Amino acid sequence: MHGGPKHGPYYARYWWQDGRRLKSYVRQGNAPAAIAACEVRRAADTKVRADAVATHQEWRRICVLLREVERDEY
Repeated sequence: MHGGPKHGPYYARYWWQDGRRLKSYVRQGNAPAAIAACEVRRAADTKVRADAVATHQEWRRICVLLREVERDEY
């Protein structure tokens, strides 16, 4: 083992790209900006997922209505 003090604290960001998990170290001075950027990204991802769920629910509702109309025509 190497003795001596460590140079931390260390900050790292992780993300997925092309099916691989990647990692990048963030300097301590850049950490607040990186944290803010991650929070903005998470909020955007949350909205995209919520919109996708709402769209899927609306699609299912339209399919039910279409089946009712088709059933009533015959």
